Amino acid sequence: MKAIIGLTAVLTFAATTAMAETVATGTGFYATGSIGQANTKLDTSNTVHQTAITSDSTDKFSYTLGAGYRFNNYIGTELSYVNFGKPTYDLLRQDGSNAASKLTVKNTAWVAAVVGYLPVNKDFTATGKVGAAFVHTKVDRVGAP
Repeated sequence: MKAIIGLTAVLTFAATTAMAETVATGTGFYATGSIGQANTKLDTSNTVHQTAITSDSTDKFSYTLGAGYRFNNYIGTELSYVNFGKPTYDLLRQDGSNAASKLTVKNTAWVAAVVGYLPVNKDFTATGKVGAAFVHTKVDRVGAP
């Protein structure tokens, strides 16, 4: 927990410093970050062998790190890396063999986006993003084939 609080403080300071300069000039480079909790669902209904999930650990620490460039008061670009954690699942075949296995899933993504800014007043700007996420999923299984 102390590590999460420390990481939050460092990311907040870095983002605040970068954003202060960007807000003052309306343009420039900035860094962004976030931490949170990701939840991954696994559907075993269409597997080759009937498989049941006997237990799981799906709520995992996740984070985002990114950098962007604001061209003017209205448009910018952003590139971010997202890590969704490593949920695990204990699986049991229901084909009579009762073979057990453990499945670990690691989801990460790179996100490229165009960012739009709409200054509502001197203290508030509405922000929107449109882009693409390039997701990579790695699955490791230990136990029964």
